Amino acid sequence: MPCVDVHIWALRWYFLPVLLLSSSVVLGTALVTMNVQRQYPKFWVAQIPPQPPVPAKTEADKVEAKEQVLRGESDAGSPHDTLRDVERGPA
Repeated sequence: MPCVDVHIWALRWYFLPVLLLSSSVVLGTALVTMNVQRQYPKFWVAQIPPQPPVPAKTEADKVEAKEQVLRGESDAGSPHDTLRDVERGPA
């Protein structure tokens, strides 16, 4: 451990506990402040299984959806709602 200051050189072995204590305080402070917002993993051993796939629409479902649109029973909204949304701008 190089010592260039005369006062540090006069401390001799008493300087080592001071150095270890100050580095421990700095390390402890860094560990506490850097881990405040950290979250533990959502899983430890195995991953969470994925959601089951959405079943594909059959031809009958597609035909029924087209018929609803033609009858005006669609939940997609009318052209007037779309125009009103465009005029209103982003939410």
